[in-house]
Order: sequence, then C-alpha cells, then structure tokens
Amino acid sequence: MTLGLRFASWYEYYAALPASSVVKKGKMEQMLRSFDASLSADEAKAAMTRNQDFVFLARTGLNKTLGLFHHLEVSGGTIVDPEEDCAFYVGLNRANAIIATPDAAVLFRPPHQDAYDVAKREDIMNCVSVQDVERLAASDTQSLRARNFVPVPPFLVQTLNESIVANKAKTSQIFLDVIMAIKEFDEIHKDDDEFKEKATTKCKQLLHWLYVADQNDDDNGIAQIQFAICTNETIMERLKVFETTNLTQTHDPQSQVTQALVAPLAQLAASSKTTQETLL
Repeated sequence: MTLGLRFASWYEYYAALPASSVVKKGKMEQMLRSFDASLSADEAKAAMTRNQDFVFLARTGLNKTLGLFHHLEVSGGTIVDPEEDCAFYVGLNRANAIIATPDAAVLFRPPHQDAYDVAKREDIMNCVSVQDVERLAASDTQSLRARNFVPVPPFLVQTLNESIVANKAKTSQIFLDVIMAIKEFDEIHKDDDEFKEKATTKCKQLLHWLYVADQNDDDNGIAQIQFAICTNETIMERLKVFETTNLTQTHDPQSQVTQALVAPLAQLAASSKTTQETLL
C-alpha cells in the first residue's frame, strides 16, 4: 500500500498503515485466524499476497532461527507467463534486508494433520523469566495445527525484530519478550475504550505458535524455510518501485535494494545457506 509519504524505516511505514490501527484496536484475532490451518497451500499464498500490510514470522534463518518477512509479490501463473514465481523482503533492517524467493512448497503447505499439544494461554502469560518459558508444559486440552508462518500483530513487529537480532537462536528469550510486550500493550491501553480487544487473549494463536517453535521438533513442529536471492526481474522491479515510493532514500545514489543485494553478492556465492547466514 502506498500512503503518499516517505518513511525512514520499515517500522514507521507499517506503523502508519491504516491496517495497523484497525488490527490493534479490534482485529488481532481475526488477523491471526485469516492464516489458520483451514487454508490450502494456494489459499495461504493468495491470502498473504492480498494482505501486504502485515509482517510475518517464520523460521528463515540458519538452524531454524526465527525471522521476519513481508510484502510477498507473485508473478506469472498466466497463459502468457505460465511459470509462477514469488518473492518477499526478508528482514526489517534496511541495511541488510534482502529480496528473496522462498521454498514456496514448504512455506505454504498445510500444517501436519495431527495437532501439536501446547501450553495453556494462561500459563504462558504467567511467565516472567526464560526459565518459566522453558518449564512450560503442554496441556491435554490445548493444541494447534501450526502453519510454517504466522502473521505478527502490528504492535509486536519492532519487539520481535529487535529480539531476533539480539537473541538469534535463543527462541525462549524471544518468546518471553513477546509475552512481556503483550502484557505491556494491555496495560498501556487498559483504560482506552478504542482498544476493544485484549492482546493477552486475542494473540493466543501467536503464543501457541511460538510455543511450538520453542520445542524445536524436527518431525511435527515448524519447518525451516529455505530461500535464495530473487532473480525474477518483474518482481524485483515491483519491489524496487515500492521501496523507492515509500521509503526515504539514502545519501548513496544506489537504491537501498542495490545496497542490500548487489554489494554482498559481489563477494558471496548466491546459495540459500550463505544468504541466510548473512541475516543472523
């Protein structure tokens, strides 16, 4: 979405979107349910393409570390151009965000048929330390069929990004930071009638997704998403225009995308492993 303004960062851009205010004030649960286990792979991709105002969380780093991605673009799939391709921005830091093509088959595939037992939301929200998070026990009354990605409520985007950068593979700490940010959000808005939903209850699906991610289950948990540098010229051009239109430009005459992609690639092999390693 283009707002007619230019922003200094992706944080500012996403915070300024109308969807950010709408979701925070009363659509958090609806946003999360829009990407639940009921969607087929094609439906999940279509939903993500339609909802470019959201940031998503997945295992995009090496060793299944968490990462954020946003603004999925799809090209092809027509009579004239039958081969479909897709790509998105990986990362929210302008200095090293890249445009990458994911393994779409893994990213969008439906969840495992067997639901994953998860901890009760109340137990999760009672955590105040990493040790509490690590001691969480699954309940026989709570479960989740987790997709390999989850949308992020707007007020948690910066918290998640900063925690991922600081903690990398320490998923329990990232989980705790989200818990504390949810508590803080509800405390700040407790007397504001415009905020009709309590994040503590409405972010349940995200909390359960993070619980599954923290278990690091190779067989039934959340898969790592492999990706490679995008080479689709149509998508690259769309995203370059999108970034130029919405973000302020650096003093360097090269575009931000060129800085993020061309310079590193002059030195690195364009393998998915090398690319993902540079984001950690």
